[in-house]
Amino acid sequence: MLTHRTDERSVRQTHLLEAGPADGGAPRLHTQRFAHPGDEAVPLAELVVLDVATGTVVRARAEPLLMSQMSPITIKWAWWAPDGSAVYYLDRPRDLRTLTLHRLDPATGEVATVLSESGGTRVEPNQWQYEPPIVRVLADEVLWYSQRDGWGHLYRYDLSTGELLGQVTSGQWAVRQILRVDEAERVVYFTASGLVEEDPYRRTVCRVGLDGSGFAGLTDDESDHIATLPDGQEYFLDSASTVDTPPVTSVRDWTGRVLVELERADTTKLTATGWTAPERFRVKAADGVTDIYGVLYHPRGFDPAKRYAVVDNIYPGPQVNRVLPSFDPGGMGMDAEPLAALGFVVVALDGRGTPGRDKAFHDASYGRLADAGNLADHVAALRQLAETRPWMDLTPSTGSSAPSERQSASHNRAPPQCEDDLHATQPGGDFPVQGVCPEARHRRG
Repeated sequence: MLTHRTDERSVRQTHLLEAGPADGGAPRLHTQRFAHPGDEAVPLAELVVLDVATGTVVRARAEPLLMSQMSPITIKWAWWAPDGSAVYYLDRPRDLRTLTLHRLDPATGEVATVLSESGGTRVEPNQWQYEPPIVRVLADEVLWYSQRDGWGHLYRYDLSTGELLGQVTSGQWAVRQILRVDEAERVVYFTASGLVEEDPYRRTVCRVGLDGSGFAGLTDDESDHIATLPDGQEYFLDSASTVDTPPVTSVRDWTGRVLVELERADTTKLTATGWTAPERFRVKAADGVTDIYGVLYHPRGFDPAKRYAVVDNIYPGPQVNRVLPSFDPGGMGMDAEPLAALGFVVVALDGRGTPGRDKAFHDASYGRLADAGNLADHVAALRQLAETRPWMDLTPSTGSSAPSERQSASHNRAPPQCEDDLHATQPGGDFPVQGVCPEARHRRG
């Protein structure tokens, strides 16, 4: 069994005051270990292999892994080889500029470096923090995800020597997920984004030879495709949709041929409630050059002759997208529809610094955490959308957690030359937040 021992002994204690306990008693103090940015001590994870049959414990003979947020096992940065002969794991320093693949001998605890990559900014195995690494260890090779050419692509390395054998994929698009590797046929199947001109976030199921030859898209339409594999991997389930097109689920073989259509989602009853499909849009970022994408949700019973308050459904994070290119809005977009049902026009978009595009787009937030999603891009987008949609009233917005921080930033850090006023409504009370303009540069102090 692979697990880890968490070491938080040197991590600072953070105190929280529960002002109104449920039992009506006096305020109650809660204490937890919680590292702050810049702290020398952060939580550490020491990898451990437990032999359940013999009761032996083997500790990795290497430095513990930094674990500032999540367990390396939970996020699949540590995993067993299929035959159980080794444990492979990924490691990064605090500046995120080097990514290393290690091999752990579960019998002895000896650790060896398989390969390592360094760069001038973050080097990551996947742009999305909560998705598994796009790394696959094969019998004698490693498929390695890298953005060294500006886009997220696959590279092939020798497992024994760490020597680069060649680039497997290339182009102005990005690999999103490795689905299957057929080592006998020397082919890898994967999903990629950026191949659909209309929407660079939409995913396409593809195949290519491990030597980089024979690239082909297995899903050749304009939809977003979510692929799910059964245990045997003889086929895959494909859910095809767009933001405004309900999903069609089918079973496909590895040539892309549809074997059977399982289901077509029916929105008849949903439409009867006054719901209308959201609108996928493309506008220019605050720089006037970069295309950014988002989704606009209409209120129930939408009437273009009326005026509607607008909610900018912001989340400033470099690790996730606020919207997805599929009919399912995803976990970060689930609160948009309920707000629209209450009578708001809701706008959600992914500004510069968020994942899903090329490396330069994502790197806009490297070392500038508060710029992830780019508040100036949101302001620019709202203004452009309102130019052709007179029913958008750009007076209110709302937020909580990180979105609240962005509201405060729009008030506290906007330059004095801004003339427009945007007012924010916090859940539980109103307060004005004014002075937002595209030229503002917002950074956490």
